[in-house]
Amino acid sequence: MNSRITYWNQGAERLYGWTSGEAVGKQVQELLFPANSQGSLADAARAADQKGEWSGELVQRARDGRSITVQARLTLIRDERDRPKSLLMINTDVTERKQLEEQFLRAQRLESLGVLVSGIAHDLNNALAPVIMGLHILRAQDLPPESDKLLQMIETSARRGADMVKQVLTFARGGESRKAMVNLDVLVREMSRIIADVFPRNIKCRVQSGPGPWQVAGIATQLHQVLMNLCVNARDAMPQGGTLSISLSHVHLDAARLAPHAPEAAPGNYVCLSVADTGAGIPQGLIEKVFEPFFTTKEPGRGTGLGLSTSRNIIRNHGGFITVHSEVGRGSVFRIYLPLPGPEAAGGLAAPPRQLPVGNGECVLVIDDEEVVLAIMRSTLENYGYTVLTAPGGAEAVACLAQRGSEVDVVITDLVMPFMDGHDTVMALRKIVPGIPVITVSGFGDSEAIDPGRIVDADAFIQKPFTAETLLHTLNEVLERKVRTRTGSLRKRTPASRRARNGRHQGR
Repeated sequence: MNSRITYWNQGAERLYGWTSGEAVGKQVQELLFPANSQGSLADAARAADQKGEWSGELVQRARDGRSITVQARLTLIRDERDRPKSLLMINTDVTERKQLEEQFLRAQRLESLGVLVSGIAHDLNNALAPVIMGLHILRAQDLPPESDKLLQMIETSARRGADMVKQVLTFARGGESRKAMVNLDVLVREMSRIIADVFPRNIKCRVQSGPGPWQVAGIATQLHQVLMNLCVNARDAMPQGGTLSISLSHVHLDAARLAPHAPEAAPGNYVCLSVADTGAGIPQGLIEKVFEPFFTTKEPGRGTGLGLSTSRNIIRNHGGFITVHSEVGRGSVFRIYLPLPGPEAAGGLAAPPRQLPVGNGECVLVIDDEEVVLAIMRSTLENYGYTVLTAPGGAEAVACLAQRGSEVDVVITDLVMPFMDGHDTVMALRKIVPGIPVITVSGFGDSEAIDPGRIVDADAFIQKPFTAETLLHTLNEVLERKVRTRTGSLRKRTPASRRARNGRHQGR
């Protein structure tokens, strides 16, 4: 039984793109099956020959080179002497369904990964918290002048790590981060150092930028991710080496120039961030597909096809757009356009530093299962005029407040602790001292992100890792609010321990 096509209906013409005249007489495996899937056709034909029929999925190709998945049914046709004569193949295109199934499975894997990542991020935030708060204490010490540079390097690295963890948490729970002013020139210079340290030596990096301003309103970690994606793609496009060029420029875009790319964007001044390579280039027929989710020209296992799709979405969320120009044999250029904020916008995003508030002897009960976090918070608060009690867990905190409730002005508690979590701890503490102010902290997001059904009614929330400045300002605001609530006006704060003593004296 030969494998030449003897019948080809209109449905096959629509599905594959060849007319009946073009397909009839051709070998079916050569016309429809790529080399790597011809074995599956042979197995299906063998099963149909033995059992009379076979059904299952086959991967085939269309005239334009597309890979398509079909639900195939093969039925053995016999002649009048009951000898095998031919195979009737009826195919239903299930390519879109398979893609949706794959996307659903990817989404499920991402959801599971998000849960795992949230736990890892929580632990990383707990590890970074004492580093970031400890820097403030070290700077207050009498250290040699050369230590300033080392401390700055440590702080920069720790903050970058904290920002990356925050982005991972944001992705895992589908939230949004706050925008700030991002200097693209600094971002580009950092990337050039990474390229010099990590990329193959046969790839040369060139950076070009004129006078600024290069600041845009954005999320630094996300923009760093986009630039990294583009640079990694450029590297992969030059396996034999080449030149990777990164440049910054200013451009004014009117409505006519915006219309083909981002008709919803506002005309005005933009920063153009360009990433160019001297690689193989992208064929013209594939350029329109490079931003599609899961599309990749890389070999299996070398890429997910999500890098450019994610990058485009990030840039759109920043009010910009991304374009690509490529020539086969000459390389590709990706250009990112981001709106340049006006002076009033830049001013609104850059908040001036505030003077650190000092305590007035108020007693703070700090609860955390991480010993190093307790130690650094105690040291920070005591250095700024507070009295500090510590508890390594909820049960110990309840016992402490039961004995010394009249002394405690405010509670700072971690939300995620073994045995007795932050939610149960706060409820128990407020049964002992109703209305006591509570500040919750966590390496996760807020309490709702941890468990939507167990929202802690706190006076403030701080996400780990946080700086001494954040801790002191938040604590001061909660205590000032407590004074206003109690007196109806802003007066000098009196620690609870002193109020308790005054009350006893007046009773006498």
